[in-house]
Amino acid sequence: MAFRRTSVALFSLLLAGGTLAACSSTPTAVFKPKKRHPVASSTTTTTTTSTSTTTSTTAAPASTTTTTSSTPATATDSTCQNSQLRVTEASGGGAAGTIEQPFTIANTGSSPCVLDGYPMLTLVPAKGTVTPKFSHSGQGGVFQASPHAITLPGDGDDSAAFVMAYTDVQENGQKTCPEIVNLKAALPGPAGTFEFRQRFYPCGAPDISVSAVVSYATYRSQFG
Repeated sequence: MAFRRTSVALFSLLLAGGTLAACSSTPTAVFKPKKRHPVASSTTTTTTTSTSTTTSTTAAPASTTTTTSSTPATATDSTCQNSQLRVTEASGGGAAGTIEQPFTIANTGSSPCVLDGYPMLTLVPAKGTVTPKFSHSGQGGVFQASPHAITLPGDGDDSAAFVMAYTDVQENGQKTCPEIVNLKAALPGPAGTFEFRQRFYPCGAPDISVSAVVSYATYRSQFG
């Protein structure tokens, strides 16, 4: 029994020695801190860039308003003078018992002129005297037109007219009607008269109707 304890004790010593030997033969790890490489310090630099905002204000050019008249201005035409006018008897017409005698007017001058109003007529009888009764109450568009300015261009063409009307029906117990052999017409405005040698027999006082000076177009609308 003593031998066995001794053997066990020796075995235990041998085992402990082997273990120590094994421990002494194994290098012991030594902790060494890792060498730190210098690290560049991270510095955050905040750069504030001042942005200067310049507002450029350009003054708008002054507004210029140009007013253009839709109607061109024209100088006022002068009143026609007898020396620049031509008055001509035209073909007449009329209903039963009424005779209408038109007269056309042309401006033979070099510039436009104006006539405005009623002509004044003078009847020259073959004998004695007459006292005509004048009115403006004839028939048709020519007599319905009110007096207004009629411009006659200086081109020598007929551009205005007036009409004389009378009745050849005896009135108030007349046996005959006066014989007229000469007619004088003074146009509104210019001085002087135009004379027409013609023979006609107006009855009544005699009763004479005279239109205003009208445009040639108005005259043509009635007398073609």
